[in-house]
Formats: sequence, structure tokens, C-alpha cells
Amino acid sequence: MAMYQKIKAERLKKELTQEELAEKILVSRQTISNWENQRAIPTTDNIILLSQLFDLPVDYFYSENEVMDSEYLSKRVRKNRLFEMQDLKLWNLALIILLVIALLIPYSAPIALSMIFTWKNKITPKQFKRAAALIIVIVSLDISAMLIVFLYFVGYK
Repeated sequence: MAMYQKIKAERLKKELTQEELAEKILVSRQTISNWENQRAIPTTDNIILLSQLFDLPVDYFYSENEVMDSEYLSKRVRKNRLFEMQDLKLWNLALIILLVIALLIPYSAPIALSMIFTWKNKITPKQFKRAAALIIVIVSLDISAMLIVFLYFVGYK
């Protein structure tokens, strides 16, 4: 019997719903569903929690192939994280370039602000808040400069 079948069988033996099991081991119901439908493999910590909950040895949930699959999956996860970090670095570089352009070229800040809102899902929330605040300050300075120049030439007295 495969791991996903064992998890479901033990859950049903204890007469637990996916939601109840999820609450007991502090994961989401979708996580339990993913385990039972072979879309994900539980972490070692979760296997330990399951074995304690069901009063079973930890190795009950593992078979030879699943250990290999788990190792392969963890390698893939590490590789994906590396790509995500590289992607994040590229977005950070683009954000810095955009902020420099907004600072150096007058009246480009509103365009930069709209681009940052477009990139909102590509950068971290902290970076988004900082960049948006900086661009808003730059826009305010641009508007202040325009008003000063306008008032100077109109002859405000």
C-alpha cells in the first residue's frame, strides 16, 4: 500500500474528516487532500505527527520507492527555490533601476509607480511598500517643484 493510501486508510479508521486531521497536525485541509490524491508528499515532521496521532511507527508510512521519491522531490524543491531566488534578484535589480530612473528623470515617477503596481506580485510586500513610498515622495517633490516654478513665473506675490 502506498503512503497516500495509508494516510487515507488510517484517517478513516479513526473516523476523522480531512478537516479534523488537518487541525490536529496543524496543516490545511487542502494539504491533507493533496497527500491523499498524490499531489504532494508529507514532510518528515508531518509523518512523525501522523505516526504519533495514529499510534504507528514512522516507517509504516514509507516504502522503498517513496523514500526515493521523497529524496527526488526534495532535490526538485531545492532547485525550484534556487530559481525563485534568482528570479527575485532580477526583479530587485529591475526595481532599483526603475527607482533610479524615477529619481533622475523629472515626471517619470508616475509611470514608475504604475509599473510597481504591475509588478506587485513579483516582488516581496516589504519591497513593494518601500518602493511605492519612495515613488510617492518623488512624485510629491515633482509636483512641488512644478508649483514653485509655476508660481514664480505667474508672479504670485
